[in-house]
Amino acid sequence: MKKKKAIVVILSLIVLIVLSAGACLLIHSRYNGVYAVEGYGLCILMQNGSVKVYEVTDDYYSAEPGFDGLLLIDMLYSGLGKMKLVQTDEGLQMIDVGAQVTYRLLRKDALFLKDRTEVKEGMPVEAFAMFYQMYDENYAFESLYGADLTAKYEELKSRVNLKTTDAELFERMKELVTDLKDGHVELTFGDEVFCAAEYRPEWITDNEQLSLLSGVIIGRYAKNYTKFDDCLIRYGMLSEDVGLIIIHNMGTESLDKTKSTRAAMDQIVREFNDAGISSVVIELRFNGGGFDEASLLLAGYFTESPYLAYRKQVYCNGVFSEPQDIYVKPGKLFFDGDVYVLTSGYTISAAETFIRAMLANPNGRVTVVGEKTAGFYSDALERSLPGGYTYSLSNERYLSHTGEILEGKGIEPDVRIPVCVDAARAGRDDALDYILKSTGSIAIIRREE
Repeated sequence: MKKKKAIVVILSLIVLIVLSAGACLLIHSRYNGVYAVEGYGLCILMQNGSVKVYEVTDDYYSAEPGFDGLLLIDMLYSGLGKMKLVQTDEGLQMIDVGAQVTYRLLRKDALFLKDRTEVKEGMPVEAFAMFYQMYDENYAFESLYGADLTAKYEELKSRVNLKTTDAELFERMKELVTDLKDGHVELTFGDEVFCAAEYRPEWITDNEQLSLLSGVIIGRYAKNYTKFDDCLIRYGMLSEDVGLIIIHNMGTESLDKTKSTRAAMDQIVREFNDAGISSVVIELRFNGGGFDEASLLLAGYFTESPYLAYRKQVYCNGVFSEPQDIYVKPGKLFFDGDVYVLTSGYTISAAETFIRAMLANPNGRVTVVGEKTAGFYSDALERSLPGGYTYSLSNERYLSHTGEILEGKGIEPDVRIPVCVDAARAGRDDALDYILKSTGSIAIIRREE
């Protein structure tokens, strides 16, 4: 009798599995098709839950296996991240919930890719043409930098032929975009990294100077210095009532870009609130960016109610999309004190969107101390070409909560205090000294000396 019951249970489970698989297949099949991601140079092929991603321009395409993934009901998991699919009257949408960005997926016919030339390794002429088209169709700030990519391409294309070596092709690629003084325009081939923008100060590229600057903060100012193993966030105390949060990168490269950031900030804000901290210093002078999703999450620890942080648009073939509103949403924990944000010329991208989000906070309790930031806001649209080339470009335009176009406009500090290596050699950090004086605090390290 027990064996019969066991057999019935097993058969029932098999039936449930088969029915579940059939239901999933039915759900997934409704998404079957070829889609172009408007403004992002991508084509997505969905077939019964399997997802293949291609980079695509008007005349070319190339495989991007690193972006391939799968569907689980209406969630897409791939190298693009974790996205929710939503069918609307206007068509299919792909939503990055954390970053609050909606991507339009335009259904195409089955010949969409076949109408284009596939670029493979060993095709320098086609690779160079596809590189140009990706910029021409998606780069948002050609006029801002006074560049003419079409004229430059016409000048350079005769110097690319079947005999062009990989290294020579990389040189032509660099020449094409050299007028774009944009920190998100970056090319990589082998060990070489090229960026036409000159925004990196000497102290960020010189290990000795960088060690001096960070060493002074950690060794002479930060008490109870604590670091996390799974994210680039550190914290400590500058005085009995002033806390310090050091953020070197916004979020992490993973499906959940903010999980470790959330855990770290929960711990930090809880400890600061328990200690009765009245002011917090957020160190962003060494922050080269990351993910807006993490920036918005961080800003949520300093508000009790949601508010508009900024708006963003995507550029596609000469036209900007309608702006999408991006909000700061309050976290479970809240710090209700003054906030000082330290900046430098190396504070860039997602670090800048964090500051913009903080400055949009209606409470008006944020003071920026340091140097003007870089002024590069757009997400970096990262693409590649067969043969080991990778590159990025800016395809999005950010607008402040008041409607001001932000690209190329660094954030001016309320109090200008340049990064000073000589001060670090003398054991000082002028920005931290200013804040401690402004808050009426005495640095712990100096009180103990």
